[in-house]
Amino acid sequence: MKYSSYIKKRASIFDKTIEFLEDKVNSTKICNKIKVPVPILFHILDKIDDLKKIKLPENCVIKFNNLACSKGIVIRKENQFVKYKNIHEVIQYLHKNKTQNPHCQISIRNIAQKVIIEELLFPEEHVLYDIKCYTFYGKVRFIHIINPEKRNDTYMFDETGKRVYIFERDLQNKTSDLKKPKHYDNIVKYANKLAQEYCKKYALRIDFYSTTRGAMFGEFTFNPCAGNGLSEKGDELMGSFLKI
Repeated sequence: MKYSSYIKKRASIFDKTIEFLEDKVNSTKICNKIKVPVPILFHILDKIDDLKKIKLPENCVIKFNNLACSKGIVIRKENQFVKYKNIHEVIQYLHKNKTQNPHCQISIRNIAQKVIIEELLFPEEHVLYDIKCYTFYGKVRFIHIINPEKRNDTYMFDETGKRVYIFERDLQNKTSDLKKPKHYDNIVKYANKLAQEYCKKYALRIDFYSTTRGAMFGEFTFNPCAGNGLSEKGDELMGSFLKI
């Protein structure tokens, strides 16, 4: 089976473990339990309007515990909201962006929604790279590095450090001489640790950042890109690691 077909098929099936791990409140707790670095969690709120009742940190990220694709995220830096004038505009934005994508993994649709306020991460390099580890049954096989400011600036390595071209947009950067982020090795180490401890029965993506505080966990993603964007050969290569 191709990897894309596997992801699309699984997205339509409920799985209790996926529901648990996709909840960002739970993922923070289990990272702390096995000493995988994770952003500090300052607050967990039951309602969006509860933001008016708390004092926000000078630097933080406000987001939901159950949404994907960078939806419903607000950044606060040096006591100012990025893109918003005040807390009322933030609350209005969150109310408009609190629903889940209909193409998401069905297992996360029933997660009780919370608003979480966590530490704002700062980049070790000039940009806070998204570093996405594709793991299969407890082991990292591929590492995808994405520039969040220029989403087409992407490149990928296999577990040996060799460049591979799994996604179509990676092919656009085939001639680029791109370096691994500073905390690359520790990120792979921590992704393997999480995959071994919690995900030995699954193929999934585990996301990290390379920050001024070192490798930092982002989230578990069981429906990466909804199975889209892979090259034909990349889709077959990823599929070859599946146990089905």
